[in-house]
Parts: sequence; C-alpha cells; structure tokens
Amino acid sequence: MAKKAGAGARKMVLVADDEEAVCGLLADYITSLGGKVDTAYDGKRAMEYLAGKDYDFVFLDCNMPEMTGLEVSAYLKGKKPRPKIVMMTGYGHMDKNFAKAVGVDIYLEKPIVLSRIKGIIEDA
Repeated sequence: MAKKAGAGARKMVLVADDEEAVCGLLADYITSLGGKVDTAYDGKRAMEYLAGKDYDFVFLDCNMPEMTGLEVSAYLKGKKPRPKIVMMTGYGHMDKNFAKAVGVDIYLEKPIVLSRIKGIIEDA
C-alpha cells in the first residue's frame, strides 16, 4: 500500500533568512511534510539558488544582508515559472502595497507558526 503524500510532497522550497535557526526550523518542518528545501542566509545566496532552480515556494525574510527579501521578490516578479512568494517579517508593520507591487503573495509575522506553513503549502 502506498503512503499518502504529505502536504509538502515533491514541493521545491527555498527558505532565505539571515537567522540560521529560522532556516533550520522551517527546513526541518517542510522536509517532514515531504518537501525538498534549500536554505540561504542572505539575499545574494538566495539569488544564486534562484538563478539555477525553479521553486514552488520561496520564503523570504524581509531584512537580510546583501539584498532584502523585497529586492529578491522584485527579481522573481517576472520569472517564469514564478514561485509563490512568502515574506517573513519580525516587524509588525509592512508596506503591503509596496510588497504586493514587487510580487509578495503572503505575509507571515515572526515568530512563525508552523501550522501556517503547512496551510500555505497545502493551499497551493
């Protein structure tokens, strides 16, 4: 009997956050759902991954060294196929109009609630 696929089954995910603990937590959780995860600790490394792979989801910290999450999102806006972009922020307020203009699909405030990650992946 075949195992039922998890929420993240076969999903390619990039997690970019300058906090290694956040990257590790999300990578472990998404992997437990069946997804394949790459992690980057700054915007420049995220761009290197994005130049070579197609992702289903990109989780971006708003403020990272080298390039911000919003700058990376702006790059992805015209990319085909375009991944779903999830912006993570530790700040309670984000200029949502600007973020939408550069292609952000979903906002998550830190601390991240893991059940939200599962819901995002399942809903896609």
